[in-house]
Amino acid sequence: MLKNYFCILIIVITTNVVFSQNLQNDLQYYLITSQYEKALKVSEELIKSDSNDANLHYQRSIIYKQLYKYSESLNSIQKAIAIDKDNNSYLSEYAVILMKRDKDAEAIIIWEKVLERDSLNINAGIAVANQYIKDKKFDKAYRIYQNLYESDTLNGFFARNLGFCSIKLRDSKSSIKWLTQAIKLDSLDIKAYEYLTLVYTSLEKFDLAIETIENAIRFDPENINLYIKKGETHVMQNHNYQAIPVFEKAFKLSPENEYVVKSLGECHFFIDEYVEAKYYLRLAELLLNDVQVFQHLGDIYSKLGPIDSSIIYYNKALELVKPDYISLFLLNEKKGRSYYALNDFQKSIEAFNLAIDLEVQDILWIRFQQDKLIIDIASIYADRLNDKKTAIDYYKKVKKAKVIVNKDYYQYAQDQITKLNEELFFEGKL
Repeated sequence: MLKNYFCILIIVITTNVVFSQNLQNDLQYYLITSQYEKALKVSEELIKSDSNDANLHYQRSIIYKQLYKYSESLNSIQKAIAIDKDNNSYLSEYAVILMKRDKDAEAIIIWEKVLERDSLNINAGIAVANQYIKDKKFDKAYRIYQNLYESDTLNGFFARNLGFCSIKLRDSKSSIKWLTQAIKLDSLDIKAYEYLTLVYTSLEKFDLAIETIENAIRFDPENINLYIKKGETHVMQNHNYQAIPVFEKAFKLSPENEYVVKSLGECHFFIDEYVEAKYYLRLAELLLNDVQVFQHLGDIYSKLGPIDSSIIYYNKALELVKPDYISLFLLNEKKGRSYYALNDFQKSIEAFNLAIDLEVQDILWIRFQQDKLIIDIASIYADRLNDKKTAIDYYKKVKKAKVIVNKDYYQYAQDQITKLNEELFFEGKL
């Protein structure tokens, strides 16, 4: 009788083992073929048979994650960790799910635990290093990536991030070394080319910067950002002629890219090609509200006409620059000169007065220019409006400068006051 009992027990155990093994095989098949709903049902059956198997809860967590059910996934991985709290795979999955639920701070704590136990854990190392980068602790991020790179010296991603950290640590020699190595390991790493271009540009090694970005373009000729960086490098050297064909290539790739359109307009503007500049700046105007676009258009119309249009664009720029006092001064001055060109002297005076009334005592060159505008207004009253008394009142506003920048406007104003008083005397108006 006892012998029969043991035989039955062995048969039951064997049957359960076989059944469990079959379910595991089914589970692996469903996971490989991405049939996650079926995998979840099999997983539930397995957990019913052995709820203390941490790996089963871990597998179920992965399935829930694939189904975007992060709450259920989190619950399952917590059960796995409760059974086996020292398993790095479980802790890593826990951190991943926390990040999926935007709980980055909690996730980093878990990643740090994983990294303490396994300093070469790639996922943990990258996560912790990236958090250090966010916190601007670039030296700590550098050490983690250096440790990871030493374990895998063929990994260009690690080399590129070592280069990035070196840039942030202002170590140009180190950044060039690592970024060059990253490109050797992965010639298609466009981001590494971009970082290396940035380093060469900061060192004013513009030829190397151009060479680097051109190498990137060979591998990714449809990447508009590469043409933009190349164009910017030419502009930094004041090589606007060379920048134009580069920005034109970017323009063909994306005719509605506001930065590219504006850059084309500015490059033509700075080499006095005003017709071409106007074309692109008018296109830019349709894409964005930009002070520089409006100011350049105002300058172009003041040169090419009609002058009325220059005033319109200066007004548009003025609406955007408040309270930028330097721009306010320059734009009001330009607007005043446009009105003067139209012989609208009253509006010219109004614009000049707006520039003069700005409180810019700490900006010496603007104070100097304000005195010049006061003299211009006085000249308008004396020469154009035949109002010598008001002209004298304006000349009296010119104060003696503590530092003479270029001209002694105070002495000039005093001489004009004497001259105008003499004229008024002989005219019998004093």
